[in-house]
Amino acid sequence: MAKQLVNPIERHFEKGLVALAGLLLIGVIARFLATSPNKMELGGEPVTPATIDAKVAQKAAAIQQRIRDARAEVQVPEPLVDDFAARVAPLKAEPLPTAAPFLPPVPLVDQPGSVVGQYQLVKVVKLDKPAVSSGRSTFNVPGPSGTETVSALNWVTVSSVFNVKHQSEVQRRAYGARFNDVIYGPFELQRRQRRPDGRWMDDDWQTLESWPQTRAPFLPNVTFETENDRRVISKEVQGAIEKYRTALADHETQLGLLRPLMPTRRNGDGWSFPLLTSYNDVLAQDDEYLHPKDAPAALPDDRYGLRVAAAPSGKSESTVKKVSERLAEIEKMIQRARDSLTPGLAVDAHNLAVDILREEGISASDKTKAERVRANADQAEKDIKREIQQGKKPAAASAGTEPGAIKREKLPAQQVWAHDAKPGSVQPGQTYQYRVRAWVYNQLAGDAAKFAQPGDAAKLLVPGEWSDPSDPITVPPAVEFFVTADDEKREEAGIEVFQWYDGVWVKDRFKFTIGDSLVGESRQKVPSIEDPKVPDNALVKFDGNAEIVAIDFKYPYRDRKRGSTREGFKIGSPTEACVAAFVDETGRLSERIVAVDKIHPAKKAAADRVDSVWR
Repeated sequence: MAKQLVNPIERHFEKGLVALAGLLLIGVIARFLATSPNKMELGGEPVTPATIDAKVAQKAAAIQQRIRDARAEVQVPEPLVDDFAARVAPLKAEPLPTAAPFLPPVPLVDQPGSVVGQYQLVKVVKLDKPAVSSGRSTFNVPGPSGTETVSALNWVTVSSVFNVKHQSEVQRRAYGARFNDVIYGPFELQRRQRRPDGRWMDDDWQTLESWPQTRAPFLPNVTFETENDRRVISKEVQGAIEKYRTALADHETQLGLLRPLMPTRRNGDGWSFPLLTSYNDVLAQDDEYLHPKDAPAALPDDRYGLRVAAAPSGKSESTVKKVSERLAEIEKMIQRARDSLTPGLAVDAHNLAVDILREEGISASDKTKAERVRANADQAEKDIKREIQQGKKPAAASAGTEPGAIKREKLPAQQVWAHDAKPGSVQPGQTYQYRVRAWVYNQLAGDAAKFAQPGDAAKLLVPGEWSDPSDPITVPPAVEFFVTADDEKREEAGIEVFQWYDGVWVKDRFKFTIGDSLVGESRQKVPSIEDPKVPDNALVKFDGNAEIVAIDFKYPYRDRKRGSTREGFKIGSPTEACVAAFVDETGRLSERIVAVDKIHPAKKAAADRVDSVWR
């Protein structure tokens, strides 16, 4: 092997050069990747891009803190008050005589700070979300000169709860304690209809004329005069305002505005109001206005006669309201009898407990509780009589009440309602929402000098905020029809039409072909004009509000029947059926199959309504 003549340095020079380049690369990586090459000094401290924001914020916070901690130099002037007092002391004169009251001072009952010319118009509390009830009835409507007319109509009663206690407190804070009494004006009712696409729009709210309603007194025309550059209301107008206030505050008028009654029902659905609290609560609220000068009655007058109808789902109140709750009310009555030393109230409590014991289906536990309450009422009567014999006097009676009667206090809440029952207002098959608001009498009406805005004195009634919308309510249709037969040879479909007429449901069968409107006439048994209990053979015009546009006698159909489980069903074998297509007055298309309509549950329900008319 030949000798190598290359110098070792030359032989390894390239390797050293590569090693040097590698070290240089490592240095660059360490310089630009492992450490930040960009640095500067901020306040004598090095900072990098990663730390400069925090350092700047820290410096700013320190400067802000120094500003807060800085104290301004305060120059205290030389005190001269004592020197001035010493100089004027020799000039002090004897005090002048002043007027002194001979009677003790009268405490202020109005809100401190409420001065003349600073009052703001009182706010009216918002009514609770309303509830609704509806039906279709025929009423005897009183007319002029004592006459009556028969009116068949759809009706919706919209009811809510007004917080009297809250409104009284609002008025006391706004006007003072002397003006906290709440006098109601008419309650305003609005309605909106659901659009065909299912939407509800705020622009659709419409104000309704409630019917029937108690007419409030006519509002006087309030005008201003100028006196010493001030707007004032003349004595004559103030007298008219006071006359209006007196008429509006009449107890019968107030009750009529709070809870107007429907006319006498001739036939059809029985009227009922939504039961928001309890039937007894509503009767107690009526009692406050029917007998304003008497103590609260243990058994208030019932001017509705709806104790069963007014309860939800047609149940009696004894079912709706638990026995335990009713017994608790009786125990409160017993306590009131003891507090006021009124033996008659204890006797009423005894009778109510006995009524519960006589009810059918009462449990053994409730019967035991009722026996105990009855015994408490008996003992309370004896104790009260003994205390009266020993010289104790009954509670002070209010003006016009008998000795021992309880002083009547305003109830904290009133259930109010209004009727949407004006003929032609409520349309069958439509879905509505309702809202209401209260109007309250302005207790400072006519006194322009007390208001910051004198024009507020001319506002005799103050409106509240609109309530939240009620839940939607759909008015049932006044006519229903079902396809129950077919005649392919004549190309006709047999249709049963059910229609509400003059307070009762009637039905008849007709045959129609393509292009026919569902209109027909026949004589039906309806209530006579003279006596609704006696039938009259009247000529009734049936109108299904639809037209047949197609009939298919060979429509492929599979019937469905309930299976072995509640959730399942069985599909029958293929067959041919008759189907009829209709278009209604709104342009909506629908189909009816004879095999389905013949056994439809809605058809059976409609037939039951007809058959029940003269049972």
